[in-house]
Amino acid sequence: MATPYMLQNMYDSSVYLCQERIWHQIIDTAFQRGFQPVGTRLDFYYELDLVWDAETTFMEKIFTSIMTHARCLNWNKYNFKDRENQIVCDEDCSELLYVLQDILPQDLKDFFSKGSFRICSE
Repeated sequence: MATPYMLQNMYDSSVYLCQERIWHQIIDTAFQRGFQPVGTRLDFYYELDLVWDAETTFMEKIFTSIMTHARCLNWNKYNFKDRENQIVCDEDCSELLYVLQDILPQDLKDFFSKGSFRICSE
């Protein structure tokens, strides 16, 4: 069985769990209905926090900073399906609510209405 998506609000850290099949249907339907996103983005500092620890040397920090920066710059902003800790912005939350208002369950509408969220990695 597929692991559910964990969506974490950027403002209050609330979490919404969504089954993989449902999340893919939501995103596919949104694009079919004309969803034109600003796009997701990777959070550079969050990404660094994932790879750095107390024993990370200065040279390792420089290398990982460069590699992480390159990863963030080359990120596909239309990626709403991979679980890479990408952030969905407030504008895209509003747009998702608008284009999917007739099919979203109320709890997901409430979650989107709170604004920006992270699609957490597994």
